Parts: sequence; C-alpha cells; structure tokens
Amino acid sequence: MIAGILVTLIVIWSLRTVYRQIYRFRNRTEYDVVPYMVPLDLGELTELVDLLTEEILLDELGSKGFREEQFKRIRLLKEYTRWMRRNADVLQEWGEYGFRRRIHAEEDGIKSSSLKLIKACQQFRFGARAVQVDLHIKFLKMKLFPARPVPRLSNVRRIDASFDLLFAYQAIRVAAEYLSQAYGQDCYDNLAQVL
Repeated sequence: MIAGILVTLIVIWSLRTVYRQIYRFRNRTEYDVVPYMVPLDLGELTELVDLLTEEILLDELGSKGFREEQFKRIRLLKEYTRWMRRNADVLQEWGEYGFRRRIHAEEDGIKSSSLKLIKACQQFRFGARAVQVDLHIKFLKMKLFPARPVPRLSNVRRIDASFDLLFAYQAIRVAAEYLSQAYGQDCYDNLAQVL
C-alpha cells in the first residue's frame, strides 16, 4: 500500500513537472511581466497575519465566532499565498531570461539584478509552499477536531527564523525593482504599478 502511494506521488510530481515545462514562458521579456502579474492588496495581507488583529477579532467575536472567521481567513491567506507564488513564477522567468541573454555579455546591471531576483524567487517559492502545506494542515485540523484551539495565522507566516512570508515577498519586490531600473525608467514605472 505504501509503495502504491509513493508511486502515485511520483507520477503526480512527474506530470506536474512535465506540465510546467510545456507551459513555461521561456522568453519572458520586460514587456511580458506586467500583464501576467496578479495585483495584491498588501495592506489586507499584512492585516491577515497580524497578531493584534487576531486578538481583537477573538475579543470581539468570541471563541465560536473567531473559529468561523478564522476559516475564512485561512482560505484567504491560501489564495494570497497562491497569488504571490504566481507572481514569483512570472518574475523568476523574467529574471532567467535576462540572465541567459547576458550570461556572456559585460555587466550592465541586468545580469547581477536578474540573478538576485532569481534567488529571491526561488527562496520565496520554497518557503511559500511550506506555508501552504501548513495552512492545509491547520484547516483540516480545525475541521476534524473542533475542540482544538484555533490556530493563529500570525504564527503561520514564519516557517522558522530564516523565512517570513511577507519579508520574503518584499525581497522579491525589491529585487524586481532593481532589475526594472536596469532596464530603464519606462520598465520601472510599468512594474511599479503592479508591485
């Protein structure tokens, strides 16, 4: 039975990898970034993972009302995390394209900025996946064990001392801004609208 589960997981992972390679945007130029980005309300996201907001909600709604509200908040944070990962994918593809085009060229700021963006995106995507798994587990525990204490989203945003969901996404935004500045003021202005 365990072997069957492992084989199934390997097949699913392989299919996902093949799907990603087929649909990947290999030559994402600076003009192909903004239209594919998902605009995010970073104020709402920050409020979702704020400890003080959770304490106020618990005080105002009571434990039962807070539990119901926390279900909604977990769903919303899962969506935000998915959107942020989507944006990280788009920006990483742009960074990879810029790095590949200038791998043998002289340094003009694009190559080094692209590499920084790629690294920031990779780190974010790895940590965000862990946050998503943690959110799924907490959601299932709340559904299956209603007597257990309600989890706090302010604790979910940090995997450990090395990863914080909001700070890691901010690192991507900063790296993308530096890369857009290397491409010129027009690129910077366009990207600033969606970052």
